[in-house]
Amino acid sequence: MARSQHTTARAARRPALLAGLVVALVLAGLGPADAASRRVSLTVAPTTPLVGASVSVSGTVTSTPRRTKVVLQRWSGRRWLSLSTVRTGTRGRFTARTAAASPGRWSYRVRVPAAGKRKAVTSGVRRVDVLRGSSVSLSVERRSAAWTFVQVRGLVRNARTGAPVRLERRVAGAWRRAADGRVGAGSRYDVGLELPVGTSSVRVVAPRDAYRAAAVSPTVTVTVVPPPATGSSATPTPPAQPAAEPSRTVSGTITGQVTWAAGSTVVLTGPVDVAAGATLTVEDGVVVRSAGHALTVHGTLRAGRSGTTTFTSTSTAPRAGDWPGIRVARRGHADLGRSHVSGADTALRVVRGGSAQWRGSVAASAAGLDSDGFADARHVDWGSPTGPAAFGTGAAVRGYGALVVPWQGFTPGTGSTWLAEDAPQVPCVDVVLVGARGSGEAPQGSDAYEDAAFGGTGVPTFGVLHGAYSTVQEARPATSFTVVPVRYAAAGYPPADDSVDWPTFSASLRGGADAVAALTADVARRCPDSLVVLVGASQGAAAVRAGLVQADGAGRDAVAAVGLLADPSTVPDARETIWSTSWTTRSVPKVGGVVPMSSFARAATTDLPDDVAARTLALCHEGDAVCDAGPDASIERHADYSAQETLDLGAALGRLVLDRLGDR
Repeated sequence: MARSQHTTARAARRPALLAGLVVALVLAGLGPADAASRRVSLTVAPTTPLVGASVSVSGTVTSTPRRTKVVLQRWSGRRWLSLSTVRTGTRGRFTARTAAASPGRWSYRVRVPAAGKRKAVTSGVRRVDVLRGSSVSLSVERRSAAWTFVQVRGLVRNARTGAPVRLERRVAGAWRRAADGRVGAGSRYDVGLELPVGTSSVRVVAPRDAYRAAAVSPTVTVTVVPPPATGSSATPTPPAQPAAEPSRTVSGTITGQVTWAAGSTVVLTGPVDVAAGATLTVEDGVVVRSAGHALTVHGTLRAGRSGTTTFTSTSTAPRAGDWPGIRVARRGHADLGRSHVSGADTALRVVRGGSAQWRGSVAASAAGLDSDGFADARHVDWGSPTGPAAFGTGAAVRGYGALVVPWQGFTPGTGSTWLAEDAPQVPCVDVVLVGARGSGEAPQGSDAYEDAAFGGTGVPTFGVLHGAYSTVQEARPATSFTVVPVRYAAAGYPPADDSVDWPTFSASLRGGADAVAALTADVARRCPDSLVVLVGASQGAAAVRAGLVQADGAGRDAVAAVGLLADPSTVPDARETIWSTSWTTRSVPKVGGVVPMSSFARAATTDLPDDVAARTLALCHEGDAVCDAGPDASIERHADYSAQETLDLGAALGRLVLDRLGDR
C-alpha cells in the first residue's frame, strides 16, 4: 500500500515538473518546438535557366527566430562552395539569388549554421540545368524546276553536330511535323520538303539538346504554284523515245503490288507516293523521268536488281535540281540495286526510321545521299575515285546513317600519322593501362597530352581504365600501375568534320594502329613482367583492333585484357566477346560498323587473332549508328554510354587481369 501511494504522488507531480521544464526552456530562449530538430525547405526557380539569368533560391527554416543566417551553397565537383548569406524573415522565410554562370547541371543547397544550442541544419539538394541560349535562322531555296519541292536551310546557334531539328508545317491552325533533319558542320542544317500546291507556313524547331535550350525559327510563308502543263515552253521536253520503247505517265499514290515493265519509260507528271504496305518493282532497263516531282517510298521500292535502272529528269541534259530525287519515309525501304540517278537535288534521301540499299551510281545531282535513317551505299560510284564529299570530291553525302566505305574506285591508303619519336616512355610496372581516345577528343594538333583531360586517354576510355584499376587494386593492393595514352591524331570523322577528308582520317587510324603495335612490342621487350590493358573508344577502338592484328606474338602476349567501346570497325561475326548489360541486349551486331577494317588496316587479315580475341570484350549499344548500323540506329546512341557502363566494363577487364596475375 505504501508503494502504491508513493507512485500515485510521483505521477501527480509530473504535470508540474513538465510545466517547470517548459518555463526553463522559454527563459533560455528555446520554445518547445525549438527543442526538436529544425528543418529547412528549399525551392529553386527556374530549374532550366539560360546562362546569365538569375536563379532564385527560397525556402523556410522552421523553429528559428528572425534574422537567422542562411548560407547558399553550390557543389563544385569536390566540395560545397558558399555563394552568399541571407537572413530569415517572418516565419523563417528566406530568399537568395545567384547567377547561372555557365552551362551544365548545378546542385544547390542551403545551410543554417549552429547558433547557441541550436544545431546546424542543411536542406536537401536541388539541381538546376543551366542552358546555353539558342536561335534558329531559316531560309527557303526553291529549285527552278522542282515546283513542289523546297530546300530549307539555316543555322542553329550553339548546336552540336548531329543535333536534331524538326521542320514543321502549319495545317488547320496547328503545327505538324513535316520532316526531320540534323545539324551538320558549322551548326548548319539542310532539310528538303515536298509541299502541296498553294500557300504553306513552315518553321524549324531545334529541340533542347543536352545543355542547349530549345529554339524556334521565324515562320516563313512559301507559295507553290502548279507546274506548267506538259508540253508548254516552261516544261523540260522529254527526249524522243524509239517506237519499241513504250512510255507511260504516272502520278499520285501507288497501292498493292505494281511493276513497271522492262524496257519502258515512265514519266512522273506529279508527286508519286508508294503507300505503306505497297511494293513498286522497277525492272531492269526502265527509265524513270520526273517532271520536277519526288518519288516518295512509304512501302517498298525495288529497282536495278540485276541490270541498270535509271532515275532522271525529263530534261535532255539533266542538271542538279531538276527534280527532288527519291525519298524514303519512316518505315519505308528502297533497294535500288544498280540504279543510276541523275539530275536530282538529292539523289536519295532517307529519313529517320527508313532504310535503303544502293550499289549504283549518281551524276549531275546537288547531293548524292542524305541519310538520317539507314542507307547501305557501299560500292556506289559517286563520280570520283576519291569518294563522296566529305570523304572526297564526288557527290555529297550527309547524315550519320550512311555506310559508304568502300566506294567504286576506292584505294586503301598507306599514310600514317604516327612517329616513332612520339612513343611514350612506359615505366615497368605491374599493370600498364593504355587508352586510345575517340575522334576529335583532346588533345588535337600541337596540344600537349599532359594538358588534356585524363592525360589524353579520352573521357569514356578513362572510365573503363578506372574500372579495371579499381577492381585489381581492391583485390591486390600492392599492384603498381601507370596510365598511358595512345599518341595518335584522333582526327575527326569526315561527315562530322568538314576539315577532314578520307586520306586524313585513314592516316589517323593507321597511326593509332601503328602506335598500339609499337607500344605492346616495347613493353614486351623492356618489361617482360608487365601486363597491358588496352582500351579504345570509337576511332580509338578501331585503332586498338588494327594494332593488335599487326602486333607480333610477344606484344599480344603482354596484353592481359582488351576493351573495345563503340568500335566502328566491328563486324557481325567478330571473334571477341560481345559484352552485354541491361543497356545492350543484342549479342551480335546485325550489320557492323561504319568503317570496315579492310579500308585502312595494314594487315592482310581483319580478324583478331584467337590468342587476344579470347581476352577482348566489346561494348556496343544496340542501334549505335557507329558500331551497330541499321534501320533503327541513331547517332544519339553513340553518345549515351553511361559512366556506370564504362566502369562495369572496366571491372570485367580487371577480372581478366587478376586471372593473369593469379597464374604467376
